Parts: sequence; structure tokens; C-alpha cells
Amino acid sequence: MKFNVLMLAFNEDTNKVRTVDVPQARLTGKTDHDLGYIFQFGQNDYQNDPEHYSVSMGDVIEYNGEYFLVRMVGYQRLTPDELDRYKALPFAERLKRQWTDGETTSKTT
Repeated sequence: MKFNVLMLAFNEDTNKVRTVDVPQARLTGKTDHDLGYIFQFGQNDYQNDPEHYSVSMGDVIEYNGEYFLVRMVGYQRLTPDELDRYKALPFAERLKRQWTDGETTSKTT
């Protein structure tokens, strides 16, 4: 199954998207579990994509119509408004927020 990842961690261009293909057999429908596999298969060691770096902390995964910010540990659900605010941040500020909670606080369960 294919998932889009907004490559926001290291790009000034907020429109870069990487498509990650996860084998259907790996997916369970449990959010954190599936996000982990999207992250894993988004590594260039698993699916080399010379156009994109590996999925990293600070990128945003689209999953089941929702957005999840990749954190140092785990994932943080973002509303569409929170995503827009995150994308609107200057690149250096997005980098800084990767290490803090920033202004969004909702976490996955």
C-alpha cells in the first residue's frame, strides 16, 4: 500500500512528497504500528529513492486521511490547521521544532 510523506524535515520546499510502499501483509490498521512500518520502508536502505532523503524526524506522514509528524520518539497527530502552521514556519524554525513539542500537543494512542 502506498503512503505519502511530506518531506518537511530538511527541505525549504514544503511541496516535496515521497511515496512509500509498504507491503499489505505488514499493515494491521493500528496507527502506531503502521506508522512504524511507513517510517521503516521510507528509509533508503529499504526503498532507495535518489530524489529524496530517508523519512526523518520532522517529516509528516499521511495515514488514513490524517497527518502525523515524525517525532524523536513516536508520532504526533496534526490537524490540517496545525500542518498548515508547521509548513508555514521558516525552514530553520521547523528544524528547531523537531526537538521540542512546538505548539501542537496531540499524540497518537
